Amino acid sequence: MNKVNFIDEEFLLLERPNIRQECNIKSDAEMNGYLILYNVYNNLLIQFMMKKYYLLDVDKQLEKRIDDFPLVPYEEKDLYQHLSEGYLKYFYLRNNIYIERLTREQINYLWSIYKTGDLSLNSSNFQFIENTYQNVILENPNEENVNINYGPDNKKYYKPSNSIIIGVRYNQYKNNYEVSSLANNLGKLDVLTNFLEYKVRKETNIPFNVIKYDEFSVKCKKNYIKR
Repeated sequence: MNKVNFIDEEFLLLERPNIRQECNIKSDAEMNGYLILYNVYNNLLIQFMMKKYYLLDVDKQLEKRIDDFPLVPYEEKDLYQHLSEGYLKYFYLRNNIYIERLTREQINYLWSIYKTGDLSLNSSNFQFIENTYQNVILENPNEENVNINYGPDNKKYYKPSNSIIIGVRYNQYKNNYEVSSLANNLGKLDVLTNFLEYKVRKETNIPFNVIKYDEFSVKCKKNYIKR
């Protein structure tokens, strides 16, 4: 099993700049503990999403067309795509992860996984994610459903707060495509993402949306540090 990269505080701050205040984290040691649990949970969550929502299948379909859909360089990925590193190449979970919503018993379960060093999605871990993930990733799990922004201030990045949000990254400008080739590639991507949304919604009745991102609609660590 490939493991995703460990997300450090600097990277997490790109999307949650007030994480210490929000979670009442008072020391570096507490922050390190939070990051450990965050990464353990994410590791299991990505595997769960791949299995439950066909992400690996659609990811491989794009990989077969790698000439049309070149991989995004490692240093140009944002937090969310980085979290799927080692599992998926194009698709990734775009919801935020709020492990502070877990109960003490659930947090202890994560610590037990961390201590074993085995982050594989066995039946026990699958059930753990199944029972907790909606509470952990949905913006307002127990409140009124509203539209939430998942990118720049543009209507295409606003989705319902009760929805699972999947991102797919495509550097449409950097790759210097001809206009006709770009339109053709984006058309193929639309077909694939629309099929994925339809398939998941039909089989699970869970609100599910895929958002397409380009190089100008994400906060990658490299660009942030240069500012």
